[in-house]
Amino acid sequence: MNKLSDLIQRFLQFQELSTGMHEAKSKSTLENYSRYLKKFLDFTENSSKILHAESLKLSHIDDFRLFLAREISKKTGKLLSVKTQGYYLIALRAFLKFLHTRDVESLSAEKIEVPKSGERHVDFLSKEEIDKILYHSIKTPKTGLRDSAIIITLFSTGLRVSELCNMNYEDLNIETGEFYVSGKGGKYRVVFLSEEAKKYLQEYKVVRDAQLELSEIHDRPNKNTPFFASNRGQGKRMDRGAISRIITNASVLAGIVKKVTPHVLRHSFATHLLQKGADLRSVQLLLGHSNISTTQIYTHFTDSQLKEVHKNFL
Repeated sequence: MNKLSDLIQRFLQFQELSTGMHEAKSKSTLENYSRYLKKFLDFTENSSKILHAESLKLSHIDDFRLFLAREISKKTGKLLSVKTQGYYLIALRAFLKFLHTRDVESLSAEKIEVPKSGERHVDFLSKEEIDKILYHSIKTPKTGLRDSAIIITLFSTGLRVSELCNMNYEDLNIETGEFYVSGKGGKYRVVFLSEEAKKYLQEYKVVRDAQLELSEIHDRPNKNTPFFASNRGQGKRMDRGAISRIITNASVLAGIVKKVTPHVLRHSFATHLLQKGADLRSVQLLLGHSNISTTQIYTHFTDSQLKEVHKNFL
């Protein structure tokens, strides 16, 4: 008999070891898998007394789904959303698929259905709102050039925040206005800078060059030197939380009511492209989506725009 706790540990180790390969998982994904599967393990051990993979039945999954539906989120104080419940089941399905590849007898992953959370709502910003945020971010003492360069880079490229964090000094070619990033699954794609982004990045690069000259990095920056430096040191890489705070603080100062996150800037990038006539396939490639169905969430905005065009001409 195979203990669930041991198998879950093996699954998480396998996911960690696969980093850098085609099926690579980001650090945040690994952390989420660990949290979701630990909750499932605790539930099965405490309520159903299930300790082994061979004993797992669909009825136990149904019981777990009911448990999730009644769970109160510690963060919001509300019931877990259908979307969040789905994340737990996606992790569980990935775990069961792993067991199948290891010839461990257990419940089939195909029997687990992930609940649909309904139409996804996506926030995005107008160019005027972006300009307001940039105006306030650049006035930040000491880090204004860096902060505004971060914001305009996210908006003009559609980068994920993790991709921006991993951007190295030697990755960026401001003169040509294009560079490669390693996205989800270790897949590389080319991204392009707008003229406005090139201007902000060039101004920050002057400051960054001077920082590197004065820092402990005396030689020419190597491939692991971050382009955007943390306040903790010129060789330190910025994390997702720091970038999120920069964007949130600047948007609050700009008087933007909606919550602005790095992903909202990514949504804004995609929406603006479609509104200006870009085709869905091109936007998919620029965003680094593996499946075009992920990109199709943005067609809701272009559909509403078409409605306005129709209304104005008829």
